[in-house]
Amino acid sequence: LSRGIVRFRIGKCRAAALLTETRIVVASDESLSVWDWKQQHAVAVIDKHPYRRVVVSPDDRWIIASTVDNVLRVFQWNEENGRLRAKMVAEWNSGDDLTLLQPSPDGRHVAVARWTRGTAGNQSEHLIWILPLPELAQPQRLDLRWSNQVAFSPDGQTLALRTATGLALRNRLGETVWEQPQPD
Repeated sequence: LSRGIVRFRIGKCRAAALLTETRIVVASDESLSVWDWKQQHAVAVIDKHPYRRVVVSPDDRWIIASTVDNVLRVFQWNEENGRLRAKMVAEWNSGDDLTLLQPSPDGRHVAVARWTRGTAGNQSEHLIWILPLPELAQPQRLDLRWSNQVAFSPDGQTLALRTATGLALRNRLGETVWEQPQPD
């Protein structure tokens, strides 16, 4: 203890996202936790489970994180009287490695890249899923193979994607708006 501050062990940090002006949420091999970077101490442990990735929705309502065992979790958080409270509101078991989390600008959806490992007779592939926040119900799969980078347009209606064959723009229905093949 130092000045009454409890220091938490963080483990191996895998990802971090800015939560407020002074706080970051950290995904580590031991937990999902919130740190006050200015005061240099842990504020709270949200979940004692190993995490791989974390993002915060642009509207600052949701902490979206993926565990090392491929479960996507959404936490609602708020701060009352200087005390952080976080509650898990949904989870989605992807079954495969989650390699990207990208919230939409309006905070209503999250795009997820899912890596499916190849098995005998099947090839490996990256798939993009769009899930509504916070409930993660009825995920929409975009019919793309080998896409592992995605960005939403400012209005959230178009997705820019890097694919195995080049670049593509897709609308929220998954329809191609534009494609640019990549030279071999």
